[in-house]
Amino acid sequence: MESSLIRVEGKRIICIQEYISQMKLEQIDQRTLEKHSKQIGRQVYEFRVFEAAKKWKIRKTLKDILVLERLVNGKEARIQEHKETKSEWYLSYLADRISSLAKSPLPGVQTFLERSSVEYDPEEVRFKEQYIYKRAGGRELSCTKMLFRCQQLFGCWSLRYMSISNEGVFYHKGHEQAYTRESILFDSDFSLLYGKQATRDSLQINIISSKRKLCIKALSLFQFYDLLFSLKSA
Repeated sequence: MESSLIRVEGKRIICIQEYISQMKLEQIDQRTLEKHSKQIGRQVYEFRVFEAAKKWKIRKTLKDILVLERLVNGKEARIQEHKETKSEWYLSYLADRISSLAKSPLPGVQTFLERSSVEYDPEEVRFKEQYIYKRAGGRELSCTKMLFRCQQLFGCWSLRYMSISNEGVFYHKGHEQAYTRESILFDSDFSLLYGKQATRDSLQINIISSKRKLCIKALSLFQFYDLLFSLKSA
């Protein structure tokens, strides 16, 4: 992917409890939600990324930013999380750091920025891009014997790049291989199953439409909630 000038601006800081509670996740009990909130961190940071005429939003935790810093500079920066959610200078400080790190051509930087070769129609609204694990075939295997055989032969899960827009959910082989391999368009029968109680895995989301089912698994706990946030917002 060709490099170009990336600019990042801070948009808002969201308290993690507010971020999770506004999604009204009825399939996850309150005790688990509180436990996950503590594991993720105190706050979620929303940024707007600008590249030429394109712009999009990304949401990250401080842990994500520290991992990016270590990836680019080889060491983790000493950044303390600010307690105030209305601290504009702190949000601007984080955005400036990300803008500086965005100059690196490393693939991990591009995926952090959710920057890819995926193309969107002019009227299409972009919500989220990230790598996920996808169940082979994209459908839940109801038979236990079939599932066991699948796990033995294929491992069932493969790494794929996902994009979410107001049109639906699309997955691709990678962020630089933007050809859409398959999609689920939003329709009146669109629904979600998520979390351990509904899917037997705390990071799994089953995306269901009238025509098919797609089973995916997030790479981290925050990515799991950010996927749900994007799917519900779209």
